[in-house]
Amino acid sequence: MRLIGLILYASLLSSIAGNHTNAQEKKVRFSLKTDGASVLSDEFRETMDIPGFSVENKSLDIIASKEYFERFKGMGFDVTLLETQRSGPDAAYLNHDEIAQIINSLSSQYPDIIHVKKIGESLMGRPIYAVRLTAPENIQAKPAVLFNSMHHAREIMTPEVTVDLMIYLATNYNNLEKPWVNEWLENLSIWIVPQVNPDGNKIVWEQDSWWRKNGRAENNRPYGVDLNRNYPYEWGACNGSSGNRSSATFRGDSAGSEPETQALMNFITSENILLDISYHSYSELVIAPYGCQGSYTPEKGVVDEIGQKLASVLERDNGSPGYTYGTGWEILYPVDGDDISWMYQENNTIAYVIEVNSSSQGFQPSYEKWREKTVERQRRGWKYLLHRAMKGPQVRGRITDALTGKPIDGNLKIANVEYHKEKARRSKDGVFYKLLAPGSYDLVFEATGYEPQTISISIGDSPVMWDVAMMPTSLGNKWGF
Repeated sequence: MRLIGLILYASLLSSIAGNHTNAQEKKVRFSLKTDGASVLSDEFRETMDIPGFSVENKSLDIIASKEYFERFKGMGFDVTLLETQRSGPDAAYLNHDEIAQIINSLSSQYPDIIHVKKIGESLMGRPIYAVRLTAPENIQAKPAVLFNSMHHAREIMTPEVTVDLMIYLATNYNNLEKPWVNEWLENLSIWIVPQVNPDGNKIVWEQDSWWRKNGRAENNRPYGVDLNRNYPYEWGACNGSSGNRSSATFRGDSAGSEPETQALMNFITSENILLDISYHSYSELVIAPYGCQGSYTPEKGVVDEIGQKLASVLERDNGSPGYTYGTGWEILYPVDGDDISWMYQENNTIAYVIEVNSSSQGFQPSYEKWREKTVERQRRGWKYLLHRAMKGPQVRGRITDALTGKPIDGNLKIANVEYHKEKARRSKDGVFYKLLAPGSYDLVFEATGYEPQTISISIGDSPVMWDVAMMPTSLGNKWGF
């Protein structure tokens, strides 16, 4: 097949650019054979709605009107019609009100282990909730892990996964046949944000079942912002989003402009989240930061060690083992302004996207056929991550003032690693946790008003406990050294 960038003429691209503004227009999803994601031009990605990519079939999925499917077919491309848009999702899937009802019911039934926090409101004033599950003892000293879903409104399978996680943990606490649940809740603060984008989801149920963005509108006509292109890190930096309002990947008028984005950012920072999973659909991928072409995190060895194992434990819809792992630009296409890249850069939160379901299932597969299979398969992933956060390779401890013994907050980095814009892992109330891969490390601790301190440690397959007592710099000045 000829390269897309060589065959698509300008008039086709410009006409497609306005193809996604009419929420009432029926669309189709079709597969386009390609010799790899790398052939996609920046202009093609900006103007087309590309919801998924099949590594095995070397094909990408496109959402457009039936007219454009016929155009591609007429131009000689190998295209297959996958589905025609329904008037609305399968009614069995959870909507915003049903998710809120489940949260309220669980918090009433299990008040000792469930805490509900409103972390913000959507553009249209709908509440965005975070739910914490943890045993009541020593909460502030536990590492915080987050699972979030539905950045993209049409991906209605993703809240099914996070709500299943919430129900599983709550109903199996003190279940003697599943002692690992108590162990998780006694050692971790597990946070769940089941719906980042409630306004967009409202549009999915009432206007456009394949709507992707939030509910930002002009003259009561929604154009939407792609929340997962709106985060400040590398916002609009590498052709991984669009500045065109009609595009499916419109990044917004400014970085972090959307209240939904702001809610999650403020929450991540305030809770000092250690590990995050952002659920999306579809393509059976585990995506690591960073999103821009050729860019890796400076702690790539740690990120890959966790991410590759996570991908390996996930089962595909066809029963074969292992999701595809890599950065977005390696296995899909460049992305800028995404949540997981911002989380790592700003908070040293190890974060991944999991794209659940295969291309053949799409955003909204049959609830009866695929819902239970999907949530059960995803349990393998989050069980591994909870175990990894609790018992896997890492360093943890307390930072204190060497003279008073009082806790202080400081920063932690790996020595001899070339950081750029990345902020250090920090402690909260003097307690720190940092995920690592097995190996030997020199770790540098810094805190305002204290002398830096470097420690050398060897990490095996389990946590290393190490408390750090830091000396105030004022003593050095006083004593002349």
